[in-house]
Amino acid sequence: MRLGDYHNFGRCVQILNKEWITKPRDCHFEFTIFSKRSPLRKFLDEIFTKDGYPLTNLPYLKFKNVIKKSLISNTHVEMLRIEEVKTSLNEEQLKYIGSLMAICLFFGIGDLHEENIIIGRDLSTKNLYIAPIDLEVNLTSTPTLKHTLLLNTNSKHVNPGLIRIKNLIGNPEKVLNILEGFVNGIILLNENITKIRSILSKINSNQKISTRVLVRDTNEYKKKIKSKLYEEESTQLTRGDIPYFFRYYKEKNIYFWKTPNKKQSVSDELNKNTPKKFAIDVINHQRQSICVSQIISFFIQKKVFINSSRSSLFVNNKIIVFKSRGQVFICQK
Repeated sequence: MRLGDYHNFGRCVQILNKEWITKPRDCHFEFTIFSKRSPLRKFLDEIFTKDGYPLTNLPYLKFKNVIKKSLISNTHVEMLRIEEVKTSLNEEQLKYIGSLMAICLFFGIGDLHEENIIIGRDLSTKNLYIAPIDLEVNLTSTPTLKHTLLLNTNSKHVNPGLIRIKNLIGNPEKVLNILEGFVNGIILLNENITKIRSILSKINSNQKISTRVLVRDTNEYKKKIKSKLYEEESTQLTRGDIPYFFRYYKEKNIYFWKTPNKKQSVSDELNKNTPKKFAIDVINHQRQSICVSQIISFFIQKKVFINSSRSSLFVNNKIIVFKSRGQVFICQK
């Protein structure tokens, strides 16, 4: 069964059987986030659990043939079989959602619209999972949560990644738990940035981590494009593919597959008009404030004043004031 668009000589994500999904691309970064064998996932589990915010709702997945040097072979990723969640989420689950947003922002994970987020219970274990299922856009520029697509999109064709969470919150005051999880997550990641950089560099030295580069919205390729196409886009469209570009972590060059066994650098013109290479950086107070405002605007449409033992939130028609972990965020609504 086919999932998604055709890329790279007619290849696409497919359901292989009840246990595996095949992906015709490098899934090295997905391995670093979802595999029990990943040193980065082990470290994230350790620091979040130690701080009282365990990543309970982020699944572990099995992988086969993760490293790809050509397009001939596919990466196999364990398939989750889940059922819809209809009951409201509890305090710990909402805090986890905040932690997840912090992780996605920190690691530059993008293109997280509704189709790329799973929310449901595993049919066999009954574990609740809320997680991105497609991390091909990773380690890229995401200045705020807006750029991850978790809270909003500029497209009429897809919904924000967390749109379904709105119906699972219940009382809007529970958004305080999401905010606490987000701010705590950013603090943890900032405090451990040196160790995280070291882990990523070691992973990348063993096998380069690749990220998809989105030259334009995929849906633009499915209709008559009015703007100028790059030659590399035309080449891929002519062979029946949705154009697919990628680069490696800490490198500036962008590539596409010229043949199933040969990648080729794109033109200087295309390269200079796409986002620059990504670096893991501290998320400062200004960026956090913008994200806090985005979270509140997405989940709360009324005046509120909420107090808890850890945090407080005040929202009216003009201003947002959020206090947590010794930090104060004041934003315009």
